[in-house]
Amino acid sequence: MIANTIAPGDRNSYGRGHLKAISKSAWDLANWLTHPNGATRPDAEIVLDATQNIIDTFGTAVVRHESGAPERCPECGSYSLDVGFEPELIPRPYVLECENCGWQKQQEETA
Repeated sequence: MIANTIAPGDRNSYGRGHLKAISKSAWDLANWLTHPNGATRPDAEIVLDATQNIIDTFGTAVVRHESGAPERCPECGSYSLDVGFEPELIPRPYVLECENCGWQKQQEETA
């Protein structure tokens, strides 16, 4: 449900599919780990790494979704946009910056 919300529409179908696939794969792996005979510490570390990957990937997708960042810089057309998170800028704590030309924009509150 989260993947559908943060990666909606046809344009995001591959990203949404990836989010769902890594989640299912890690869930299956964790489920296996809790029931086998002979699971080892490295097996547990693999599950932890898979879980961390899910958290990182979903985190990036949530920031992309919430920030409303454009795909390209409106000034120079570069794809090198960085989305910064500054919690003191409530209610929209995202600042967009082009790494190519330096263009910046703080996201406005949406109604």
